[in-house]
Amino acid sequence: MHFSQKKFNQDGYCVFDLNKNLVLNIKKKILNLISSVISEKYNIKKITEKQIIDLYNLKYKTDIISVFDHVGFFPELYSFANQKQIIEIANKVGLKFPVVGHSSKEGRGKVPFLYSFPNDQKRNFKEHQDIFYLRYSMNAVTLWVPLQNTTKKNGALKVIPKSHKSYEIFNHSSVKSVKKNKLDKYFAESDFKSINVKLGQALIFSSYLVHKSGSNNSNQIRMSFNVRFNDLLNKEYIKRGLSFDKLPDTKIKNL
Repeated sequence: MHFSQKKFNQDGYCVFDLNKNLVLNIKKKILNLISSVISEKYNIKKITEKQIIDLYNLKYKTDIISVFDHVGFFPELYSFANQKQIIEIANKVGLKFPVVGHSSKEGRGKVPFLYSFPNDQKRNFKEHQDIFYLRYSMNAVTLWVPLQNTTKKNGALKVIPKSHKSYEIFNHSSVKSVKKNKLDKYFAESDFKSINVKLGQALIFSSYLVHKSGSNNSNQIRMSFNVRFNDLLNKEYIKRGLSFDKLPDTKIKNL
């Protein structure tokens, strides 16, 4: 599936194909690291992905989370963001000087790595706009890359198509936590569209697009990483002083 600029402009998101082997190698490295850490600490032999779920539900949860907390520092995630294909797509959606954008709240500059175990609602993120929490340029985008096929059953990302169009920022009520904001009062579940993204594909979307996590009701771990691109030559962002703290000078919508 090729990147469609028309689709992105119209709906605020687009799915496109990328290097599948690169993504597979990242997943393999994660699973091997978990196996090695658990084996070293508890003298358990090499474990499978299914066994990781079983161990997570036993006494090994803290150890597995500790491994996941370090995935965002993998060099492969940084090199992924610098692929020619990815930079070209960032340019196509209007970023003149794309840089990988991070918030200090996300932890020491790592690439955000997300995971959800079966029926683990605590890992879900409520409806939100990235621009409210990551106050980058108005044309900033998020690249969401799954490490397995994602469907409604295992919690594919849900979006409200065209919710980026007016460049309005909704008042999320909670500045500190996505999980505590109250936007869910104002959107019906029927407003959202579940976006299936296959292993070897990526979803790119506007930082103004309203989106949320889907629930993982499968028997597999759902894993993904985010690459967020900020534009240092966006005129509005320059006028804002390239500030991480100031919201764009657009209407704040109190629903």
